[in-house]
Amino acid sequence: MASCYLDGFDPRPRPGLINEFRAGGAPVFMISLRQAASGNSPRPTMLPASNPGWNPATEAQAVDRQPTIGQTQVMVYRLIAASTIEEKVMRAQARKAEDVHQRHRQRQRLRRPAGRRRHPGAVR
Repeated sequence: MASCYLDGFDPRPRPGLINEFRAGGAPVFMISLRQAASGNSPRPTMLPASNPGWNPATEAQAVDRQPTIGQTQVMVYRLIAASTIEEKVMRAQARKAEDVHQRHRQRQRLRRPAGRRRHPGAVR
């Protein structure tokens, strides 16, 4: 099966690969996370993600940039094999996300005193 591949080290220029894919020259376009996050996507309809990044924000940015003007949605499928470094990365991301959510909830509880809130400039 014909395919296009882009990981940042490919000597062929990015626009040429994207044009080849868009013209139907290859039904599959394999692209690294960093390249996907840089924008100018090949307009995918399905995005199988098999290499999670250590930084969840980078991965989210790559996924968010895939739908282009005129597209309603892009389906993202995470393909993670058991007992691999990728599985460990996904677990670490989940732990980080849960820690952030817990800290956020704690801050919210500390900021909201029980009872009615008064305007800071109100006089007793």
